[in-house]
Amino acid sequence: MAFPSLTSCPPMVSQWEEGFSYDFTITSDKEGGYRETRARFTRNPPDKYKVVYPALSTADKTTLRQFERQMLGGATPFNWTNADDGITYEVRFLEPIKYSAVKENKWKIELTVEVT
Repeated sequence: MAFPSLTSCPPMVSQWEEGFSYDFTITSDKEGGYRETRARFTRNPPDKYKVVYPALSTADKTTLRQFERQMLGGATPFNWTNADDGITYEVRFLEPIKYSAVKENKWKIELTVEVT
């Protein structure tokens, strides 16, 4: 299933974030005052992207809420096109979407997805 088309506005580039989904380093402090580190896994952790839509319409907010419910939060992967590089990734929601009222009939939406 694909991420829904939103008609109100594109994502806000100034608040775009990307990085690893989690820290994959194990750190052990030693009595001699030094720190020992190693990788937790042999494969790299998945990438994550935080996307902010500054002023979505109420209709787009409703569409997105229905989609989030349909995906059972982060349980079901879906196809999402990265606005930065144009590549479509299979992702899942990493945390619940945040909906904040900006003004009447406008919503700031913050979502974080993890590449599966």
